[in-house]
Amino acid sequence: KRKGARRKRRARVHEAIALDPMGGDTMAAYGISLVEQESDALGLEVLKRARELGAGGAAVLLAMARAAARQDRRGAARAYFVRKLPVADDRLPSPSRLRTWKK
Repeated sequence: KRKGARRKRRARVHEAIALDPMGGDTMAAYGISLVEQESDALGLEVLKRARELGAGGAAVLLAMARAAARQDRRGAARAYFVRKLPVADDRLPSPSRLRTWKK
C-alpha cells in the first residue's frame, strides 16, 4: 500500500510540474519524493533546481543531505548541514554517522 501511495504522490507532483514548471515548491516536493523512493541522483538534481527556483527549508536540505550521503558524497552532505542548517557545529553529523544513512 505504501508504494502505491508514493507512486500516486509522485504522479500528482509530476502533473503539477507540467502545469507550472517554474514552481520551486512543486519541484521540491517532487525531489523529496524521489529521495524517499531512493532515486538519489535524480532527486538531488531536482532538489538543486528547486533551490534555484526559490524553494528551501529544512526538509529540502535534509533530503539533499540524505541523497548525497547515500551516493557516498559525504563531504557534500555535511556541507548542506554546515552552510544552511542552523545547528551548532558539534551537533553536525560526523562522516561515520553519514555512512549509516546509506540504508
